[in-house]
Amino acid sequence: MFFSDTDTVSVVVSADPNTPPRYLFVGSSARRDRLTYNHMYAKAVILGTNNVKPTYITVSFFKDDEERTRYKKETQKIEDEMYLFVEKVHSGVLTNEALMFVLEHVWVPLVHSFVADWGKDMVPHEIRWSYSDVSDRLEIPKYDWPHNEDPDDDVVEYLAARSAEYHWAEV
Repeated sequence: MFFSDTDTVSVVVSADPNTPPRYLFVGSSARRDRLTYNHMYAKAVILGTNNVKPTYITVSFFKDDEERTRYKKETQKIEDEMYLFVEKVHSGVLTNEALMFVLEHVWVPLVHSFVADWGKDMVPHEIRWSYSDVSDRLEIPKYDWPHNEDPDDDVVEYLAARSAEYHWAEV
């Protein structure tokens, strides 16, 4: 089993805290080759409010820490923009109409740029779901996202054995 000493887990945002999380692999089948892609990034996603356990955990592998860091920054930027826009609507700074304009001219191009650079396989599931929802609202073409795949069993075992070490927190 190949895992880096710097493997990271970070939290973004379970319907049922008694249900164990589902693990989802993000990436092409080539990224399962851990001799080449030996830097793991696992991200817990908590759906709902007042939950402290993740609903699912996405797992990706990278060639080196530089690639992994770039991926984390780019996906976080897309997620932060969405959260910022939604927060501005809730606080009354943006109207729903203005939100649709900003999504179409700012957020959607961020997703398109990410897909052009990384490919559809590398788009995190929460961004896929958000993009599908936004594309419905804006009546723009959707992506045909790749099928959800499970990570290899040893990866799930590695993460599950260490789950008590992680401090899950809602953001």
